[in-house]
Amino acid sequence: MMLALPALRRASGLLRTAGGRTVEIVKEVSMSLRIGWSLLGAASGLLASVATASAASPSFDCSKASSRSEKMICANPQLATLDQQISVRFQALLAELGGPAAERLRQDQKWFIAERDDPEAVAPTVRYLADTLRYRLKFLNAVRPSVPAGIVGTWRNLAGAIVIRRSPSGTLNFEANAAEPTTGRWVCEAQGRAKQAAQSTWNVVIDDPDTASIALMLEGPLLTVTESPMPPEYCGLNGSLSGAYFPVADEAR
Repeated sequence: MMLALPALRRASGLLRTAGGRTVEIVKEVSMSLRIGWSLLGAASGLLASVATASAASPSFDCSKASSRSEKMICANPQLATLDQQISVRFQALLAELGGPAAERLRQDQKWFIAERDDPEAVAPTVRYLADTLRYRLKFLNAVRPSVPAGIVGTWRNLAGAIVIRRSPSGTLNFEANAAEPTTGRWVCEAQGRAKQAAQSTWNVVIDDPDTASIALMLEGPLLTVTESPMPPEYCGLNGSLSGAYFPVADEAR
């Protein structure tokens, strides 16, 4: 269009002074308009291509992709976009958490990537991998980096969740469910009652088996779990609830 405008101005003056050249002037204007629109269309297409490529770029270098999942992510714009969204949220959350909590999140993310890329797992479909990435993004978006007032609430990490509710009588009811993330090789299910032992520390007596106990410690925004005895009887195949959990919701209050 920038090329067409000067031609229109020239045409306006020439039509007033040289009517015999009207045909030539019209041709010049028509040609300039076609060139202008062609250039505009090419520029729009280039911008759209750049935007699409940017939106579909994963968080890692595809030339170094080695696992099945990484290669699938590089080959699929939807998966690449989800991977990029996970990376953006993960980096933002690291900055919000800071300190030991950020390091725990890094460990949880490494665990997620290791499970996602597990060579011994069944080859994932695009739909399965997309669901896996969406679930991870949902978890990261749900993490609350602020320090909670107590342990009542829902806590999560890659393996599962711990929910602590306060009953009308004031009892802290504890419920935990976790599983090996990729294949479910082990599953943990435990219920019990938590009682505060000291500041930021609680002990949980498990209902079955009644010989098992869990120690809970509030460390900044994290709930750290330690079990005794090990391996716990409420887990199968050497599974465990031990580790750090992140606060994700208020529905249990």
